[in-house]
Amino acid sequence: MLDFRQVAAQLQNFTLEVSELRPKRLTALEEALRRMESAAAEWQRLDQRLQSSRTSWLLPTLLDVPHKSFALPDTPSVYTAVAVDGSQILPERHDILPCYLLNIGSAIIRYRPNPHVELRSCPSLSLFEGNEEMQTDELEAFLGAEQGAILPRRFAVYRFLNEIEQLATLAEQETEPPFLMADGSLILWPIESEAPHFRENALHRFMEALERMQARRAPIVGYISAPQSREVVNMLRVARCPHPTTDCDRFCPKRLRTAPQYEEPACAGVEVLTDADLFAARLRSGERSALFGSRSKVLQFYGKQQRIYFFYLHTGAEIARIELPAWVAEEEALLERVHALCYDQARKGSGYPVALAEAHEQAIVRAPEREVFFRLLEAQLVAKHVPVESSRKAMSKRMRRI
Repeated sequence: MLDFRQVAAQLQNFTLEVSELRPKRLTALEEALRRMESAAAEWQRLDQRLQSSRTSWLLPTLLDVPHKSFALPDTPSVYTAVAVDGSQILPERHDILPCYLLNIGSAIIRYRPNPHVELRSCPSLSLFEGNEEMQTDELEAFLGAEQGAILPRRFAVYRFLNEIEQLATLAEQETEPPFLMADGSLILWPIESEAPHFRENALHRFMEALERMQARRAPIVGYISAPQSREVVNMLRVARCPHPTTDCDRFCPKRLRTAPQYEEPACAGVEVLTDADLFAARLRSGERSALFGSRSKVLQFYGKQQRIYFFYLHTGAEIARIELPAWVAEEEALLERVHALCYDQARKGSGYPVALAEAHEQAIVRAPEREVFFRLLEAQLVAKHVPVESSRKAMSKRMRRI
């Protein structure tokens, strides 16, 4: 039980520290805007420097003048938006059975003179036994059993792949190419450090789904609300670097030391900002930033047409990061369509895409539903005369003694 009296006392100190950081952030923003203007004149040379830089932070690929903004295109009155989201029930070791429930929610909104909406929820249940000789279940076969249990990070990848495959299937079922939205990044960051067989299987499924969308000419975006990315801000640090090449470990080794050995690098002054902070000061409602290319290591395994680009969009309520594959970004008509429809969906949803919000509501599994699920499971097992064992800790949680 949370003691709010203790929390309230800590919150006073916490909010004071946050308020004291505000002047520093404003100064950093002014500096970032100056660097952005300066970088515009020789942005192609800056891009060459970015490609040869050796830093510990992620940098973008420049495809246009970085400070450029694009006005909102005309929004089509007739279109279909399709969004998916997912949720899951993962077992704890105290639960009665190591089973996993995946729930994929989808929303299809057809904007017509007579609009039509389809909301769906598709749950699927799997039993994981951790037996390498009995991997007949799709989930177990995909994730593998070398750990003796499914790792949550691998299940998150599995869920994402099911969401993307569902999007591709829904796109193929529509009479006209729909606008497709996924919640979150299209960059499979989690698989960078995974075992080769897992990475290859995940990439194969993901590329196949994207290719199905491309064949349907149904543009897909990964919509990221409240992004914390810093690639463009990091670019501004490289732009200020005074050394012949940007090599942090070679030229600025004392940046990692503590006082009194610490020396502030020449590029410092903007690192407290996110890209969203920067573009909130540069974009007006409906405008998007220039396109940037991601240089995430995992993209080396993507097909050329599926490599991920991104831009930032002022939705009127926040700055969102929009990720899209190269085949969408490189066709002006599709790029303008994505720009217009992302904004239109956010406007219709009071700041967040209405199709994604509805898909989320179909997908989410709340805590009371998790409890009901395991009680139903227990009842079914008892009805079939299967012994049910619960840990003492699980039983203890169901009753109060004091």
